Amino acid sequence: MMVSKAKVALVLVPVALLSLFVAGFLMAPISADPILNASVGDRYAISTVVGEAKARINGEEVSVPASVELLCEVSEVHGNWIFFRIVYGTVKINETVYAITSDWWVGAYYKVLRNATYEGRGEGEGGTLYFILRSRDRRPTHEGCFLKIWGTARDPEGVYWSLDVKAYRTKVD
Repeated sequence: MMVSKAKVALVLVPVALLSLFVAGFLMAPISADPILNASVGDRYAISTVVGEAKARINGEEVSVPASVELLCEVSEVHGNWIFFRIVYGTVKINETVYAITSDWWVGAYYKVLRNATYEGRGEGEGGTLYFILRSRDRRPTHEGCFLKIWGTARDPEGVYWSLDVKAYRTKVD
């Protein structure tokens, strides 16, 4: 059975157009994420959507609510790397809030992999929380990006918490 070129074109042209439309629809938010065009002095807010911290205490796994709230300011931009400092921030594990000590914060974002690393400490009720967190961009939007944040924090009692947080990053004017 022979299929004419006209019939093949009748099927392939709509499929190709649909593919281009879907690709354009999916790529538009990625190019719109403000952090890709960051410059020194730009500020970004990171707010928790939902978060959880887990630890093993006295042989039992404990799971409690957690959140990360940050206001970051770009301090340097070198090619695909963005370095930032934290102007303000908190890490909350269960009901304990730790205020970020901004002079001890280190942060870097790599545009190619869309990953960031945060290292620092926070002062809270009863002592200091030390942490190393990583994030990966999950879903860019026109105003910002949804993130997955994960990492480890050591609280004043010496308990190591594994954090898993879904958050949203947006540029602050």
